[in-house]
Amino acid sequence: MMTSRYAHAKQFKRHHRQLRLLRSRLGRIIRDIRRKIEGQPALEEAFALPLGRAAQIRSQQQRQRGWKLYSFMRLAKGSLASDPGGSCPPS
Repeated sequence: MMTSRYAHAKQFKRHHRQLRLLRSRLGRIIRDIRRKIEGQPALEEAFALPLGRAAQIRSQQQRQRGWKLYSFMRLAKGSLASDPGGSCPPS
């Protein structure tokens, strides 16, 4: 999205406005999926990890302590672009 461009161009009001918009959209999607899969144990189990990751991405702040989730999907082990040092926390 445009948020990184706004931040790089020192347009921080636009940057924060876009971040708020993205967080609210993600929250709507999370609530909608939870509402639609409610009462279906197989779907709740299948969506547990993706919804947890989405909630983590939505709730994290820029300067929070501890680990952050930078990417929704983790690369497979053994690929060239995977984390060689193992600095990412396990999923």
